[in-house]
Amino acid sequence: MTVDPPSGDDGRVVPHDHEQLHAGDILIRGITDAHIQRNGEPRLRSSAFNLSSPARDPHEGMSLAAKKILACGGKNPDEWARERFVAIACLPAKILRDLQMRVGWEPLKGERAHCGAWGSLSKTQRKRLAEAVRWRFLGHAEPKC
Repeated sequence: MTVDPPSGDDGRVVPHDHEQLHAGDILIRGITDAHIQRNGEPRLRSSAFNLSSPARDPHEGMSLAAKKILACGGKNPDEWARERFVAIACLPAKILRDLQMRVGWEPLKGERAHCGAWGSLSKTQRKRLAEAVRWRFLGHAEPKC
């Protein structure tokens, strides 16, 4: 990314659609064990796509990482997720934008690839995301992100 994200008076990134995150760019969502249903075949719970609380993020965004920024930094999705998550979900930015969310670059200290998705998602929309996205446990080869 070379175009800085917009920021407010407090210096924090404000919700935006970043012009350098294209529709087909892959975003990575880290998944904790609590968001995996393990009765029978493992599957993602809709809670895997919950937005942040206002206490954690005043804009109530969803944290993601841009795969292409990870690659520029010499990291793959597994390296990024290791020690924090048990699985990763991979989704093109277009999926979130089709749900009327804004998707933008939001670099954090120590995490240059961090992005945010801002808007609202109903439980039904989160459930559909959980059913539609490609995901895998860390260290497993399929599906590719």
